[in-house]
Amino acid sequence: MASSHPDRTVMVHVRKELPDMHLWSSLDNVIICLINDSTVCTDTPAEQFYSKFIHELMPKSKFGAVELSDILRVCIVYRLGGTYVDTDVIQLASFNESIEDFVLNQYGRAVNTLFHFTSKGN
Repeated sequence: MASSHPDRTVMVHVRKELPDMHLWSSLDNVIICLINDSTVCTDTPAEQFYSKFIHELMPKSKFGAVELSDILRVCIVYRLGGTYVDTDVIQLASFNESIEDFVLNQYGRAVNTLFHFTSKGN
C-alpha cells in the first residue's frame, strides 16, 4: 500500500521494536508508531471488551495474541480514522476513501481483512 500510494501516509503500529523496522521506515510515507496496548482502547467502544479479554478470555485462548491484535487494530483505526488492510492483501485497483465506514472479512482468496472509518472516533 505504501509503494502504491506514495502520496499517502501509512502508519505501522507495533508493541515493540522489531529487527526489520528500518526497512519499513526507509519509505518516505511510512511512519512507525510504538503503542501501549493498555491505553489504545481507552475511551473507545471496545474499552470494556478489551478489559474483559485481557483478564478473562485471553488466558484461556489458543489464539490470544492474534485476537488481541485484532482488537488493537480496530481501536487504532477508530481513534485515528483511515483504513486497515492486512499485509497479505494485494491491491489491484485504487481505493476510494470517500466510501462510508465498512468492515470486510472474507476467508477466501480475494480479501482477508479490510476496514475503514471515515473520521476519527467514528
